[in-house]
Amino acid sequence: KGDSRLKALKAIRRGDSVTFHHEQQSESRSRLVIQDSKGNPLAALSKRGYEKWLPKLDHIEKIVVVGVHIREREDGDGDNTGARESWSIPIFEVYSYPKKRAEVTSGA
Repeated sequence: KGDSRLKALKAIRRGDSVTFHHEQQSESRSRLVIQDSKGNPLAALSKRGYEKWLPKLDHIEKIVVVGVHIREREDGDGDNTGARESWSIPIFEVYSYPKKRAEVTSGA
């Protein structure tokens, strides 16, 4: 499972469209997974990200890859001793519309 995610992360390019997938893990637990156009998982949102984006799903027009940040074990002040040498963090841009779309009326 991890290998397919790594392959998918290496394959995505700037401008690629991706989607949110609401995944029910158990009766009391679910998550939002970002998938590429083939349905491969790229990333899962944190609990805070899940709570922020779940109510907005119906208002998303598109999600686009804007880049992939490569994080190195030596980066930052945190304890990364158990981490891989490096890992990829995908960066996305979400295009959405307001909760209430403006109604278009004709001047007839």
